[in-house]
Amino acid sequence: MKALLKIEWIKTWRSWPVFIMGSGSPSLFISSIQVLSQV
Repeated sequence: MKALLKIEWIKTWRSWPVFIMGSGSPSLFISSIQVLSQV
């Protein structure tokens, strides 16, 4: 279960830069960093 979550997290993490560049929203990037740092 943990391994599956880790794979899903990596896939999500790797898609973030593409999503942020596509949306061009630095505020979204900053908020995502704050969320990730809380985890």
